Amino acid sequence: MAPAWREAFLLHESQYFDKAYATPPPAIHWIFLWAFVALIVFVFYKGIALIAFKILSAFSEKSDAVQN
Repeated sequence: MAPAWREAFLLHESQYFDKAYATPPPAIHWIFLWAFVALIVFVFYKGIALIAFKILSAFSEKSDAVQN
């Protein structure tokens, strides 16, 4: 006879499989999730580009002021 903890573990894993894999969330859920992730990545990229632009333009303005 198997130990009680083994039976409890197998029951838990079976319930998890039924909830997570046998009935996956609807596709629209994944579409919204990945659209949100893409938006976050896009905003992060644009933020880094803006910061780099501001830093480089500040250096450029300083070098222009020194040359004049």
